[in-house]
This record gives sequence, structure tokens and C-alpha cells, in this order.
Amino acid sequence: MRYNGSTDRYKTFLVNYDVKIFGGFAGMETMRSQRNWDTHPTILSGDIGVANDISDNAYHVVWIEGRSSAMQLDGFTITQGKMNSQDLLANFGAGIYNNADHKSSTPTIQNCIFTGNQGDTNSRGAGMFNNGYYGTASPTLMDCIFSN
Repeated sequence: MRYNGSTDRYKTFLVNYDVKIFGGFAGMETMRSQRNWDTHPTILSGDIGVANDISDNAYHVVWIEGRSSAMQLDGFTITQGKMNSQDLLANFGAGIYNNADHKSSTPTIQNCIFTGNQGDTNSRGAGMFNNGYYGTASPTLMDCIFSN
């Protein structure tokens, strides 16, 4: 299953509550333990403009705002974010931007694949960027893959 955000490059999948979000379901499971993120990938995509043209994609696929370790993202492919260093906010974290913003942001991210996220020469954190300028931004990553 593939999910795309808005057509506005600044829009993102925003997580600003301590929730648990799970991918990898085919749709007929009755228990979370039956899901399989390898067989049934759940894709969060920044490909919001012209299909397969990364130049008009979302700046951040997922934005996590000041969450505790109770917030969990599990079993997703996060792809096709495109940073742009011409705008400071759009210069960091094409896959995930984890923002402490005056408090800690320590989410749990597991069984996720970060692939195909890009930036230009002045961008930082194509797969993930942790902004700890105003607080601690330190996610727990378990069994994640960063590629391309």
C-alpha cells in the first residue's frame, strides 16, 4: 500500500502525538503479530507532484514533533523526500525530520526502510535529521535500513 501526502511540498505526514503506527498489513489480519512488512510493504512517499520526478517532491516525508519514546513508527518504507537548500526549513531531513522544539523528541522507529530520499550539496540528513537545537532529539532505531 502506498500513501502520498498533499501536493504542497511543505506538507508531510505529521506525528505530533505519542501514538503507535504500524505498517505491513495485507488487510485480513486479526492480530498485529500477523503482519509482514517485507511481504506487504507500507510506503510513505514524498512523490507528490509529477510521478517519478523527484524535483517536485515533498521536502520531508515524515515530521515528528517533540514525541517521547512511546511514539512508535514500525514497518514502513519512507521514500522520495527531496530537500532543497534554498529554504532553511526544507534543507534538513528528507525522509524524517525529528524536531525536539523546546522539549525532547525520542520516538521509537523500527523495521523501517529509508530509501530514495535526496538533497542537494548543502542539505543535511537525506534519510533522517534530528533537530536537537532546543532540546534532545534522539530517536531509538531498531532494525532499520538506510539505502540510496
